[in-house]
Amino acid sequence: MSTVSNLITRRPLLPVITLKKNDASLYTYNPFTSTFDFRVRRLQVTPPFSNTAGTFNLELTSSDGSNTNSNTLISNVDEGNEVTIWIGKNNTDKVKVFCGVIESWEINEMNKNFMNLTIKGPDFGSDIIKNRIIFGKWAQLVDSNGDQDDSDASTTIQQIVIDMLTKYVYYPDQTSLVTCEDQGIIVTSTNIKGDDLKLKSFAANYEFVGDKLQSLCDIGGTIWWVDPDKNFYFDYPTTVASSSSGVLLTDDNTDATALSWDSTKVGLLAPNATYERTLENHKRRIFGMGGVNIALDQSSTTDAGTPTTLDSYNYAMKFVPEFSTVSKIKLKLSKIGTPTEDFVMELRESYNSLPEGKTLRTVSKPKAFLDASGTTATWSTFEINEEVIIGQTYWIVVRKNGTSSSHTFRWHHDNISHSPAFAARSATDGLTTPDWALLTSNKYYYAFEEYKGDEVFRVYTKDATSSTSKWHHDDIIRKDDVTDDQVMDLLISSEVSTTFKRKEIFKAQVYSPDTLLLAGQRVRIRKQAGGYTFDGEFVLGSVEYIFESSDDQSTGAFYYFIEAVRYVDIS
Repeated sequence: MSTVSNLITRRPLLPVITLKKNDASLYTYNPFTSTFDFRVRRLQVTPPFSNTAGTFNLELTSSDGSNTNSNTLISNVDEGNEVTIWIGKNNTDKVKVFCGVIESWEINEMNKNFMNLTIKGPDFGSDIIKNRIIFGKWAQLVDSNGDQDDSDASTTIQQIVIDMLTKYVYYPDQTSLVTCEDQGIIVTSTNIKGDDLKLKSFAANYEFVGDKLQSLCDIGGTIWWVDPDKNFYFDYPTTVASSSSGVLLTDDNTDATALSWDSTKVGLLAPNATYERTLENHKRRIFGMGGVNIALDQSSTTDAGTPTTLDSYNYAMKFVPEFSTVSKIKLKLSKIGTPTEDFVMELRESYNSLPEGKTLRTVSKPKAFLDASGTTATWSTFEINEEVIIGQTYWIVVRKNGTSSSHTFRWHHDNISHSPAFAARSATDGLTTPDWALLTSNKYYYAFEEYKGDEVFRVYTKDATSSTSKWHHDDIIRKDDVTDDQVMDLLISSEVSTTFKRKEIFKAQVYSPDTLLLAGQRVRIRKQAGGYTFDGEFVLGSVEYIFESSDDQSTGAFYYFIEAVRYVDIS
């Protein structure tokens, strides 16, 4: 450590710790102010990061080591009480790194006159979120025509997260309503990403909040955590593309790079480090399969304002689908007077280039389905959900309605006589006595929208692959909740940012630089003194803080145990 002292200040990093007593007052250990309501023998703490719960393990004694004061300490601090930990080189600049909950007390009577005490437990946020159960469903609203209402923001990932943490309706015990927010989790919408990603549906069936948050993380490529001030975050993970913390971790402090570095940001790597290079999670191709995606396939939407009445003929409009499933069809309709018969629409196969083939689906709506304002053109939805052959011709058939042009429905269209004709009409039912004919005049395009209903499917490939490609492994991600191409693209993009690369993991003890190391920081690690040598940028994953006290238990040795990761392109 003598060589390290030339690189960092002689003041050691020290912890400041408070224990909440049963009466809500605090026991405090603060070596900077010489406040020793208890004494610390050893501290290990790992803050939460990337959906992984944090933990702490604190060995302590009473302020004077006596059994009497130890018993007082134990009786005043129960399981379930909070522990808060700061780390720093002085009382002013110390950083709060952890808020935890006491899960267990361990009392080790080393001899009849001395008790060594240990408390341990999880971080505050994980203790709550991973142990609360919710129940409920989220579904995007539909408009009066049965279509998804794109203005409805109730099923954005952001809103679902907020609902799970704050809304009583999603907690199954309605006789004792306590949300995660009620327990102390601070929920702020600006800390929660995902307001631009909407799910058509999402459900929690008596499941843990943490598990459902993880499901949303898997969809959006995010992570969640609760900081030591109890603020909840749902955000995109720090990557190697993020800005560097400026910290250098080296095994040779006499190296020219270390000597020229900012001495307040240099840490010394201890011996016995490990380095792992692995293709365990590497894939060359990823398939993404989601739920049914409903999106527009074919359409003609121009409305000239002079609709055709349906009192004399059946009318039909043809289209050629580009996808294998017709989910729904929308028609632009209005009414005149009071129709006396129900409205009927059919999807038919083409035969002899006319709508004389098999009827695949018949959908009817009651004669009063258009409200009093139905004289105004309205897009009306007809659920189909039929498999079709891509590239084949199909017909949308609208059956004639009533016998009076003053009391019937109307189908809107453009005002262009197209050639060739895409529309046909028939005075009979068009099947038992076929009399369908393409329009020879007024060859309009009738207003319709046909929607596909295929599963969301995406394929991402690292590069051109062949039988000689090394480590040619495929993977598939199945997410029934993902029904939008954009969301699936985001999910797969976040996956391939790491799975298309080799993962390299470095684990070591680090003697502290002046700059506090935190999970998610980007650091430079330079190992040159012996063994496997390398020099590169890494991201800190798990960071464990370890403090071992001195004989007087007011100072001591502080070091980190880090797990740093980087992803490297390979051929």
